[in-house]
Amino acid sequence: MRSSIENRLADLCIKDSGTGCWLWTGAIDSGGYARISVAGKNATAHRVSYELANGAIATGLQIDHLCRIRHCVNPAHLEAVSPRVNTLRSTAVTAVNAIKTECPLGHSLSGDNLLLEGRWRRCRICRTAQNRARTAAYEARKRSVA
Repeated sequence: MRSSIENRLADLCIKDSGTGCWLWTGAIDSGGYARISVAGKNATAHRVSYELANGAIATGLQIDHLCRIRHCVNPAHLEAVSPRVNTLRSTAVTAVNAIKTECPLGHSLSGDNLLLEGRWRRCRICRTAQNRARTAAYEARKRSVA
């Protein structure tokens, strides 16, 4: 016999035979995630669904929607991953920049041309050109004042 939470999950989703997604028809928050009340507390339905199928989520892990549909609660479409993995799998700016292999001018972002500045990857060729231009502008201003 299924628990009342499992029954509520089943009652509040539509199973899409084409994608396999269990699309939530209940409350959805501003971020597009399914919400459900469990023991009087508000929770994300995908986390509840994952825990019912797989057990507790390890501390520090997030649940990634492998189908990319935020209101899908199918536990087969959910995976517990680190925040870094979850971000890099997304379409966020961080993920887009992480997969870039060239700077905007086409220089390779690898080997000796890769410059790491804190958490930023920079093109050494472009950075050198920027520094030279900045120095030349400074020198020109100095000469015009003198």
